[in-house]
Amino acid sequence: MQKILNLRGLGTAGRQNELIEMSLTYRFDAVEIDMADVLGRDATMGRRFALQFLQSAKTRVGTFRLPISCGADEDSFQRDLVKLFTIIELAQELKCPRCYLEIEAGNDTVNFQENFETHRRRLHDVAQRLQDAGIRLGLALQHGAPQSTKAYRFIRSADELLTLIRMTGHKNTGLLLDTWNWLACGGTWQQIEDLNLALITETRLAEFPPGVDPITAKPQQIELPGSRPDSFALKVFKHLQQSGYDEAVSIATHASMFVEQSRDQVVFEMIQRLNLLVDVATGARPEADLWGGEPSELAAAP
Repeated sequence: MQKILNLRGLGTAGRQNELIEMSLTYRFDAVEIDMADVLGRDATMGRRFALQFLQSAKTRVGTFRLPISCGADEDSFQRDLVKLFTIIELAQELKCPRCYLEIEAGNDTVNFQENFETHRRRLHDVAQRLQDAGIRLGLALQHGAPQSTKAYRFIRSADELLTLIRMTGHKNTGLLLDTWNWLACGGTWQQIEDLNLALITETRLAEFPPGVDPITAKPQQIELPGSRPDSFALKVFKHLQQSGYDEAVSIATHASMFVEQSRDQVVFEMIQRLNLLVDVATGARPEADLWGGEPSELAAAP
C-alpha cells in the first residue's frame, strides 16, 4: 500500500513546501496536492514556478481532488472541461496516478433523475480523458451529505454512490472509500466485503468517538482509526490488507484535531497509526496495541 499524507483538515493550501517537508520528515510514500492551487499558480506564474517544489522534492504525488463540478450548469461545466486539459498536463508532469471527485449531495435547480443522468454522462467523458492520460478517477461521498439542505437531494448514501459508479459505465471510474463517511452515509460492512477490490482507487481511515451515531454525526467528530476495540476502520483495513489491496491509504483528519496539538504532532500521529495498522493487519503486533499498552517507536521522531 502507498501511505499518503492527505489534505483534509490540514489547512495546507498555498504552502506546498510545508506539505512536502512534512511528508519527507514523517516518511510518507506520497502526498496529496491542492490541484486548484497548482492550477492557479500555473496560470499566474507559469508552469516552472507552479511545479518547482513538487518536482524537486524526493516525494511522490499520490492524489488530488479534481476541481470540477459535474452538477454545474452546462456553461460552467464546459469551462471546467477546458481547465481539465491543463489539469491533466500538470498531473502527468507530476506522475500522479489518481484523482478523486466528491459528488455533491444536492442541487437547487435539478431533480434527482435529471441530475443523475447528467452526472453519468459527464463522468464518463471525464473518466475517458483521464484514462487516456493514465490517471484513475475515484468518486467520493460529500462529507456531511445526509445533512445537505439543497432543494433537490442527490447522492447521499453509499448505495447511491455505488450505483452511480456502476452506471457511469467506465472502467476507469472507481471508489474513494472513506470509512468515516461510509458509515455516516449508511454504508455497511457487507457492501465493502462484496466489493471488487479493483474498484477502490484509494482508502481513507477514520473512526467515530464512542457513543456517536454515524448517521447524525458532524464531520468534526472524528478520531484516528483503531482508537477502540470495535474499530470499523481496522476491520476494513485488515480486509484490504489480507485481500491484496495495493492502492493508496491515508488517515482522514479534521481541523478540530489541531485545537490542542500542532499540525506536526497530528501528522506524526498519522504516520504512527498507519505503520501500526500495517503491523496489526499482518499479525506482527496485537490489536490491543492500537488502543492501549506502552508506546513504541513506530516512525521517525519529529
